[in-house]
Amino acid sequence: MTRQVSGPRLEQVAIGAAAHLLMGKVLSDQGQHAKALGEFHMALALDPDLLEAHLGLGEIYQRQRENEQAKEAYRKVLDLTSGHAAAYYGLGIISYHEKRCDEARRHLEAAVRLDGRDPFSHLALGQVLLAEGRPAEAVTEFQAAIRLDANLSLAHYELGEAYRGQEMNDEAAAAYRKVLREQPRMASARLRLGDVALARRRLDAAIVEYEMAIMSNPILPEAHWKLGRVLATLGRYPDAILAYEGETLVSPDNAANLYDLGNALRAAGRHREAIVSYRRAMELGGHLPALPESGAAPGPIRWVIVPGRDIVTPAGIAERPPIVVLADKRCGERRAARLPGDPFRAFVQERRPGTDQRRARFAFHDNTLLVIDAGNSPSARGV
Repeated sequence: MTRQVSGPRLEQVAIGAAAHLLMGKVLSDQGQHAKALGEFHMALALDPDLLEAHLGLGEIYQRQRENEQAKEAYRKVLDLTSGHAAAYYGLGIISYHEKRCDEARRHLEAAVRLDGRDPFSHLALGQVLLAEGRPAEAVTEFQAAIRLDANLSLAHYELGEAYRGQEMNDEAAAAYRKVLREQPRMASARLRLGDVALARRRLDAAIVEYEMAIMSNPILPEAHWKLGRVLATLGRYPDAILAYEGETLVSPDNAANLYDLGNALRAAGRHREAIVSYRRAMELGGHLPALPESGAAPGPIRWVIVPGRDIVTPAGIAERPPIVVLADKRCGERRAARLPGDPFRAFVQERRPGTDQRRARFAFHDNTLLVIDAGNSPSARGV
């Protein structure tokens, strides 16, 4: 219950609370969060309904990732008012970081409704909409943030992400270039320009962008890996191997990179090293992006077939698995392999028109990836 005071005493209490509040703000701006918390608490001891002190507590607790205390402080602000944009903003950011996007969106929509002039509320709402898979709506919010602050680089970057999510590559590239005009060494924007170039099948341009991203930030995750994939597509396997090996230094647990490294090593005739890379990928239990040949969802790597061998598993090499051949008039032969100690998995192999050669495909089945080599390998021929 609030202590009742009047006259000169009330004035002294108000002055004391205001002094602690001011000192708390100064200390908070200086990064002295523990001392700032003390000042805000002293201000509230004198005036429990001092709105800005509760808001100050919420902001510091949020910076320190003490989310429950932060939420309590922000809710107190909302209890004392009919609505407060900064409190809703803080609650929205916490919910977003806790991956509760629906709740985050409601809080941030309230913040925008109460104060549509704050670019950061529009930016955060756009990020939530993008995370929810609503890029067109996100574009509207990012554009609103940019109208309010044209130099807000993160808004331009996120605008590029929203355009890229709609395969609007020209617009995405323009947004990323805007970021780079303001921050020439922002490696993540350079990386995304590489992704856009790759989507347009401009492989040489993608290589340039990925290399520039690496120059700006040599430890940027995925940059070496993506560079390696483009180089491998062009048949530049020695260069691709170097790029993949660079990614293993940056992200040693990137299973997809280890898988691609295995492919490049295999193409370069370095089969023993390829097997080591494949097995490391499988040991990580990593997930790969869906491959164009499969058209299916990603799955963990469990089995890999390599030339001159049979099946490589995390436990070792299984010799000559039995293979069953089934007829399929539409695509030549359909083959199915029963893998030792594992449920039935299937893959498709097509006969190339006018030849005896067969082109094998990647196949996902029951969340398992099979890598099937060309028809002349023992594993693909069967028994």
